[in-house]
Amino acid sequence: MPYPGSHGKAFQWPYKMKERGKGRPDVDRPKLPKSWIVGLFGSKGQGKSLYMAVLGESEHRRNPGRPVLYYPESYQHISGEPITLPELLTGSDRLNGAIIMIDEMQVVLNKYRSASRANREIMGFIQQIRKRGCTLFYTTNSRKQLDRAIGEQTDAHAYLELHVDRKCERESPNHHLKDCRDYIVQNWVDTQGTKGYDGRYRDGRKRWRKLLPRVTRYHHLYNTLATASVAEFQNITPEAIAAAHDEAMTQLSIPELVDAMKGWIPGMVQTNGAKRLVPGTFARFVAQQTEGKMQPTPEMIGRAAGILGLYRKRTKAGVAYELPAREDVLNGLWQAGLA
Repeated sequence: MPYPGSHGKAFQWPYKMKERGKGRPDVDRPKLPKSWIVGLFGSKGQGKSLYMAVLGESEHRRNPGRPVLYYPESYQHISGEPITLPELLTGSDRLNGAIIMIDEMQVVLNKYRSASRANREIMGFIQQIRKRGCTLFYTTNSRKQLDRAIGEQTDAHAYLELHVDRKCERESPNHHLKDCRDYIVQNWVDTQGTKGYDGRYRDGRKRWRKLLPRVTRYHHLYNTLATASVAEFQNITPEAIAAAHDEAMTQLSIPELVDAMKGWIPGMVQTNGAKRLVPGTFARFVAQQTEGKMQPTPEMIGRAAGILGLYRKRTKAGVAYELPAREDVLNGLWQAGLA
């Protein structure tokens, strides 16, 4: 049947459809590791951090090749390595395919900072966790302070209850007995309702209970005294986030660049009589000198120059930094930080 505007001609495909399965490249398409986001809720002292350590270790033993990362640094999971704050903010490639554990998520994603750039950067990473093949476990003892955006990404969550062995508590108030029978009850909820419908509950989401017996067996998996610092996130500025992005992109840290510039600047002043440093031009010079091994951005050059104490001056052509006087370089005053 002719379609409107065809001038009486029947519609034809611009190319012939190939038979199913033919014409496809004969290559293996690797699948992403299974990934999900799991939240552990409960009041203080209910075993959230301990159970997260158990989940992380269990997932690591099922997939030994996947890296295990945790935050904060004091969590000290037995099979993992700490994530730095810049890596968390920039979504470093180091996180790809990893098993990630974040203790006290309300410190990292606080609803009172929901409009901040730090929250947006971290949520941007969490929203793409499946594509990066990551699994994320997080804990919180204050759901009301948690940024609501993470609820849309969480696959399942559990409310934990620690049941204390009364005999252990009575006979040994400060230490666990060898046969201590503390256990954790987990009340699980299918957060997104993707596992089917359960008519017993108003929201229709499935719920189930699990039990972890004799939890003292798992105390060695992590540091039970771990704490997360709020001050670390309160001091984050847009400039600090931009610097973290630059370092992640160039695989170059500011301290490394500062050390390199300390070696180059005296030669530039003594041999060539240079008086000013232009960030864009100097960035290209660094790339040439290192044969592409170091490729800093002009912004990174500016930050390093500021650390070295070079005076920032705005010219008609842009921003430049005043280099030290030749006499100060010759007598070593500049290198000693006295010029």
